[in-house]
Formats: sequence, C-alpha cells, structure tokens
Amino acid sequence: MAKLVTKYTEEYICKKFLDNANIYMDFNPHNNYADIDLLVYGKVNGKNWKIIIYCDGIYQFNIMDHGVEDKKDIERCQYKPYIILEVNINKNKISKTPVGEYFNIKLNDFDIFSIEMIGVEKIINIICKFYKIETYEITEKEYIRLVR
Repeated sequence: MAKLVTKYTEEYICKKFLDNANIYMDFNPHNNYADIDLLVYGKVNGKNWKIIIYCDGIYQFNIMDHGVEDKKDIERCQYKPYIILEVNINKNKISKTPVGEYFNIKLNDFDIFSIEMIGVEKIINIICKFYKIETYEITEKEYIRLVR
C-alpha cells in the first residue's frame, strides 16, 4: 500500500527522485487540469517511490519531440510512458511568459509556475497557476506492477 511521505522538499524531490523516472500523464484540456504520475527508477534512500504532480489552471501545455519517434506518437503521449531524466519547477510572473506576452498581460500580473520535464524522447513544459507534489513510498510488489 502506498504511503504518503511529506518530509522532502520540492527541490530535493526534483534533484534526487526525478532524475530518472517513468512518466504517465492524464491531461484534460476542457478543465485545464493534469495529473502527472512519475515512477522513480531504482531505489532512493533504500525505498521505491511514486511521485504525483497535480497541475491546475494550465495556461500552456507543450510536448516537444526530439525526433526519436514517429510524429504520430505525440498524439498518443498521454497513454504511454516516457522516461524523464530531469524535472525543473520555476516560479515566474505571467507577464514574463510567452502566454503573458502574447496577451499583453501587465495589469493583473500574478505568479505562475513552469514545470519542465526533460526526457529521452520528449520535453514537456507546463505553465500553470497552481501545482502540488505528493511523494509516495511504495512496496516492491507495487513497484514491479507499475514498472511493467
């Protein structure tokens, strides 16, 4: 049974856990919400881990292809796993993003978050208003079931 662990900082999670993980995404463009499940390869601190990033208020969701796969696979990306090698989360103002510049947002400038996931085959970039990271310790049996 997965156990929620809250003792790690986001910086530590990105640096130590998410430098080699399998990613599964569930993105709903109708309500601008995404769930990103990351299964950490191998053990960190002697345990198996699953990380979930919830993104809400999505302004931009980009998937860039490195050209390794056929272009038609981009359409199926949320239904198959990809390997993530690095995750970066940065806070910025909406006016400093391409979305803010395009819509010339200056009066109601507010904080947004850029979540960049660099993988073997894809680079995924999400700009959203809210996000949350949850870290779960999982059993060996759960890990084996999820890694397949």
